[in-house]
Amino acid sequence: MQLQITSIIRVFFAPLKVIVGTPKFIFKTNKVVVQVPYFMPKGSLVESQINALGTAIADSASTSEVVELRLVRLQYPYLDSSILAQYLALNARKYNFLRMKKRLFKKTPISSSSSAVSLKDTKKNGIFSDASLAKEKQPNLPT
Repeated sequence: MQLQITSIIRVFFAPLKVIVGTPKFIFKTNKVVVQVPYFMPKGSLVESQINALGTAIADSASTSEVVELRLVRLQYPYLDSSILAQYLALNARKYNFLRMKKRLFKKTPISSSSSAVSLKDTKKNGIFSDASLAKEKQPNLPT
């Protein structure tokens, strides 16, 4: 049942230019919950498309269990590893790695810590901008 539903989801989203992650199946007593992460850079899904997918999945489920479909739209492809891998594979021919990295992480802070040292500070002032901090970090060498 899982492979059948997964293949229906992938076939359904392929012509829509939507990258789909790995569906997660949660089995409850009388129903199966299918969580599907997806990344769609532009536009949105129409209710009729979602209903068509729901009926296709419900028809394929041969059991008496109710199948609940939860579509989870991701704003960034790096929030799901399989979506990120597909995104990189699709864009590898158009862009080099550095350009893809800039496109992916241009809005994302690498560190949210206030004590983090930025790359600009390390290039301008060396590794440590404060001389006392630099003295503390130097290893003690025998003289």
